[in-house]
Amino acid sequence: MAKDWMMEKDSFEVFDIIDARDLAGNFLPMIKEKAAETPPGQGLHIIQSFKPIPLYGVMKKLGFEYETEKIAKGEYHIYFFKME
Repeated sequence: MAKDWMMEKDSFEVFDIIDARDLAGNFLPMIKEKAAETPPGQGLHIIQSFKPIPLYGVMKKLGFEYETEKIAKGEYHIYFFKME
């Protein structure tokens, strides 16, 4: 079941879009920094070549909900929404 905010994701003023597929090394510190800067009611859109399952728990602790969409083989779009 889709979350209510997912129905509105395209109308959000997107705070940031991160394409992590080409990043080498640990991108978690960068994502956590962006998450800290994200105001409640806004979100992050991350593109990755796999489901970043460990990131889900980290972001939940920072006040985010998430939804993952598989676009194609090796392309996942993960939407994180900061709850108010």
